[in-house]
This record gives sequence, C-alpha cells and structure tokens, in this order.
Amino acid sequence: MNTALEISLNGQVVCTVGFDKTTQHGVSTIIQADNRPYGQDQAFIDTGGGIRDSTELLKWIEKRPLTAGDEISFKIVVADHLDAPGHSISMNELIPQEYDKVRRFHILEKELKDLGLI
Repeated sequence: MNTALEISLNGQVVCTVGFDKTTQHGVSTIIQADNRPYGQDQAFIDTGGGIRDSTELLKWIEKRPLTAGDEISFKIVVADHLDAPGHSISMNELIPQEYDKVRRFHILEKELKDLGLI
C-alpha cells in the first residue's frame, strides 16, 4: 500500500501517482494559466516527479490543456496500484540552464542534509 495523490478532471480520475517506497520519487502538480498579449490565453495542468539520486524526470500528465469550467480535484488516498508515468525524460536532455538549476538544487539539498537542517 502506498500513499498516493489521486488527480481528477471533471469528475474523472486522470491518474493516481504515489510516493513509492521502492523508487523513492516525489511528485508535484503545476496548474498554470498564461495570459498572452498576442494570441490565445491558455491554461494547463502538468504532473511529474523525479527519482531520488537520479537524472530521470517522470511525467504522468504533461501540459494537458484546461478550459473554462474545468474542475480539478486532488485527493490523498492509500492505493494498492500506482499509475506508471506516461514517459520519462533525462535531465541531460533539458536545456543546459534548467539542468544546471536542478544540479545546484541537489548540491544544496545534500549540504543542508549534511548540516542536519533537513
């Protein structure tokens, strides 16, 4: 059994992603709305995570478009089954600036752990 995040869109479960103790990955969801001065405004949901001590990024929902009236809900559940990510991306494939941010984050995370601050 795993503690999981169940994500629903308009009453339909889109995915159940969890904090699997064997792979030790974390999960985050971003809901973003862009106001564009030229062109159409857009909104989307993105759910992904990373495996601890790995350069692999996991994606369950990738920039799924949202429209006016969409209802998104999140529920913490205990699940027997977790959905597998739709795909993964190596951080080495990211643009160098983004990869460097992630690399610096892991260095800082290790330093804070070594100091007993996290």
